[in-house]
Amino acid sequence: MTDEKMDETLSLDDLEPRFRGMSREALGRVLGVLDHELAKHPGSFEYHFGEMYANRAHMRFALGMPAELIMEDFLLAARCLSGDPGVHLSRHTEEQLLTRRIRPVEYGILSGNVKLMHRLAINYGVPVALAQAGMAKPELAREMRILSPGLVGLPLTEPHHLLGLGAALYGGAIAAAARGYEDEVRLMLSLFAHAEFRGELSPGEKEVMVRYAGLCQALSEVVTPKQRPLGAMVADQIQRYTNRLKNAMGLEFQQPTSPQRYLDTGALAVMALGVMTDQPFGDFPPDPAITPFAAGYADLLDYMRSHPLVQDEAPESLEVEVTDVEPPAGG
Repeated sequence: MTDEKMDETLSLDDLEPRFRGMSREALGRVLGVLDHELAKHPGSFEYHFGEMYANRAHMRFALGMPAELIMEDFLLAARCLSGDPGVHLSRHTEEQLLTRRIRPVEYGILSGNVKLMHRLAINYGVPVALAQAGMAKPELAREMRILSPGLVGLPLTEPHHLLGLGAALYGGAIAAAARGYEDEVRLMLSLFAHAEFRGELSPGEKEVMVRYAGLCQALSEVVTPKQRPLGAMVADQIQRYTNRLKNAMGLEFQQPTSPQRYLDTGALAVMALGVMTDQPFGDFPPDPAITPFAAGYADLLDYMRSHPLVQDEAPESLEVEVTDVEPPAGG
């Protein structure tokens, strides 16, 4: 296969799932349902297809499909979310921060398209800096208070206050990095570093905070390089993310019956920003024995390194059918 022309079909037998023990057939069945639905509306960028394209990217990733097809799905997802942000924001509550604001920004970064990246960062980025400056509109100030009182200068008294703060600061930092606002990224990192919480966190809550702290540290290296090993930092996040997912899903991880978020879009978005700013990654992952799950991202990194950012917004679709997959019942 070449970038100029992809085969129109891929057999399941041609594919090797990313992670050991995954069922090629089970992954293929889930992907087949998504392909079937999207094939009914070729070339459509309506809002409600956005999550379907993103789900397909995850399933294509898990099946070991070419990086070009995975990244194209994020481009298509970003296109679907690039219209009126009010439609998306009205469908997800403030507490659903990942879905409501963070993932659209990550998809924009992964689109490889400058205009889309900036548009989604503006439309969906967590407006922490505005809240800190007292310039947020009332509805945004209310959203910040719901996420965490720490965002409006109030004390953190409950674990969910700290977790909300961590998520919001990561969401604000990655959106600022996508727009090239380095000072704003540093503000988020400073707020994270100076957050005070004297309560106790459960092991699960500690894992969440390690997640957001790790992503923010990696973003710090992107905007202010200190010669820390960015590749190792990102690989560690991928390993942690995939381990948590595998433990939470149990058998469903290997034999899914519905779309699953196999790909760590946060870590991949940080990698993309690192590529955009010419950060050195070296061999990735630096130590596959320590972070074996990260080895499944090497081809995605190679793809991003070899494909410069696109300035316009018109994608050229690369529709590829996976054969040997049972069509959905009633399809």
